[in-house]
Amino acid sequence: MATVGAKKTIRDLIFKDKRHKDFQESEKINFANKGIVKLILLYTVSSILSVAQRDWQYKRNIEKLILENKTQKIHLIEQLREKSLVENLIIVTLSIIVSLIILYYYNKKMNEVNKGSQKWLSFFVK
Repeated sequence: MATVGAKKTIRDLIFKDKRHKDFQESEKINFANKGIVKLILLYTVSSILSVAQRDWQYKRNIEKLILENKTQKIHLIEQLREKSLVENLIIVTLSIIVSLIILYYYNKKMNEVNKGSQKWLSFFVK
């Protein structure tokens, strides 16, 4: 049932006066999913900023090397480019791993909460 001032979902628009049978569990899962999405976005943005910082450092280092070593430019530039690429991939990989760990943690917690609430409800139903 939608109340005044509450956000309407697609389900509320389709099934106007029908209440979701697992409303509380659905609310908990929605809360967890929002937390997961926010954390994944946080780590994605931080990885993008880290890549941008690495790119800036790479450009700065290249400019310094060009001014100092004009004879061995090509070899040093290739080494720096490879090093920068590896660093960027490590940063993004670590961010993805942390996001997946957080996703697994939240999913496990929500499963535990749902199992606990089902046991509690089954105690009263008997």
